[in-house]
Amino acid sequence: RVRPFITKDEKEMDEKCLSLEGDSMAVLHRPSTGGGPSERIRERVAIFDRCFDEKATQRDVFKRVGEEVLGSVFCGYNCAIIAYGNTGSGKTHTITGEGGGLDKGILPRILEQLFGILQRKNWYKSRIWVSYVQIYCNKLYDLQGTHKHLRQALKIVKKSHSHEVSGVVKTEIRSAAEAMKIIDSGNSKRITRAHRMNDASSRSHSVFTIHCQLHNGQKDATTKTILQLVDLAGSENVKETGVEGVALAESMHINKSLTSLGRALHAVLSNEGKSSQKKQVISFRETTLTHMLSDVLSGNFVCSLILTASAR
Repeated sequence: RVRPFITKDEKEMDEKCLSLEGDSMAVLHRPSTGGGPSERIRERVAIFDRCFDEKATQRDVFKRVGEEVLGSVFCGYNCAIIAYGNTGSGKTHTITGEGGGLDKGILPRILEQLFGILQRKNWYKSRIWVSYVQIYCNKLYDLQGTHKHLRQALKIVKKSHSHEVSGVVKTEIRSAAEAMKIIDSGNSKRITRAHRMNDASSRSHSVFTIHCQLHNGQKDATTKTILQLVDLAGSENVKETGVEGVALAESMHINKSLTSLGRALHAVLSNEGKSSQKKQVISFRETTLTHMLSDVLSGNFVCSLILTASAR
């Protein structure tokens, strides 16, 4: 998803270095040498399942990504939507959005549609809990509760065929509005810092988990699944951000965890269709981020990765 130019972009460059061709091709251009956009040289071409240009609305992204993933939840899959991109490229805007109305992101739209479905006769016995955590410098902290929770690092433990965060606050909710209060409160507690590229750069990854106990009255069957919405901290080039001291240490942890996640995703894709003897072993415990996402990257799962980009 390419975000629109903002005032800062327009001041720093005259032309875009990234363009989309059709619905699935992204083209990275080498900056021109004075000959104008028509003489730009293609440097790299990438193919995606779907590309969204600067004019794409929040609803467009939700219809293509959010609705499909939510449908998979009701089919019994553990699911995730992960927003990945450079600092300031629109990850938080895509996941959470700003306020209500047309600007609300994938997360509030999923919650509204989820509870709309649960109000139907076949699903009314279902129950929903939510938890909200941030991963800061490879340590896990609860974004619900008191400031004591923010200072107390949590641990991920193995439970039967899944993983759980020991001591995390799980809140049962009965409406999207209740969930949004938790999200708004949690977002206000996330650690941010200003640098050259972003005035309010997130210094932590956030993971909002919807724990679903779905009861299908028509089949008299109950299924437990999770849906995780992940707003990653932005990948950073230290030379561009100019960070030092604590901020530099934060950047190192951010980039290390993103590299680890990239390796895990690559291994997952490489293992598709292979026999168990030939599958690559994935080290989910390498970082807290990959450990936290291990249940939505293994077994029966559906994961959508949204790459956000600015044209700078």
